[in-house]
Amino acid sequence: GWGYESSEEEDDSEDDAELDEPCEARPGLSEQGRMAIHLRGHVGDFMASRVLRLRFPLASVCGARLHAPGITVDGLGDEQSRALLVLELNAPPAEAGFAARKVGSQHLGEQEFATVPDWTPNKAASTAKRHYISGGAQEIKSLAAHLGSLDQRIV
Repeated sequence: GWGYESSEEEDDSEDDAELDEPCEARPGLSEQGRMAIHLRGHVGDFMASRVLRLRFPLASVCGARLHAPGITVDGLGDEQSRALLVLELNAPPAEAGFAARKVGSQHLGEQEFATVPDWTPNKAASTAKRHYISGGAQEIKSLAAHLGSLDQRIV
């Protein structure tokens, strides 16, 4: 099971004080070796993380707007510009639309998406009809064009 828990609910009072004390690297470990250990730790964190998904039928989209101002913000270049796609649904997503999977589990059962409770803050997506997708301008524009090619109602 996924044992869904919000990280906001975790109790930090149970942390082991020894884990917060400074430690020294093994004698003879080079700077490159220390960097490799550090990177392995980050990779482990990433591989243990989850991919979250919200799925709803394309037929439930009753409106869409693309906001891509085409202006440079904060001195970012064109390749770093942002865009926003707003999808309006005719009803909130079904409970079965929320799913998660592990990024890099060795267990086959955890490599497939499994239904989980609404993972958004305060379970907001379960009642929302309007959903915002933000990201890089090129990626969001491509997504909007693809959705428009699948359903002529979405332009």
